[in-house]
Amino acid sequence: MSYKLRYTGPQIDDLLTKIDGISNTMQFKGVISAPSGFPLTSVVDIGFIYMITADVTDNDATKTNTGLSFQAGDEIIWDGTTWVEIGPYELFAL
Repeated sequence: MSYKLRYTGPQIDDLLTKIDGISNTMQFKGVISAPSGFPLTSVVDIGFIYMITADVTDNDATKTNTGLSFQAGDEIIWDGTTWVEIGPYELFAL
């Protein structure tokens, strides 16, 4: 990746190398409103974020199947093993 910087030098170069090396950043992947909306364990990755739009339990044996329940308005992130609730989001009409 190339950057247009005001400052340059070895410290900046080192920082940019570290940033480019981050492989698991947070990625918004969509919304979940039913157990079938959870991703397959073979494709879910650390940092995947979903918004929950209806009360739902992750109990589909073909998906992540953690057994955790979430409410409409929750926002969740995959930590590599399970879902972590990172807070509610506001439901509103535009």
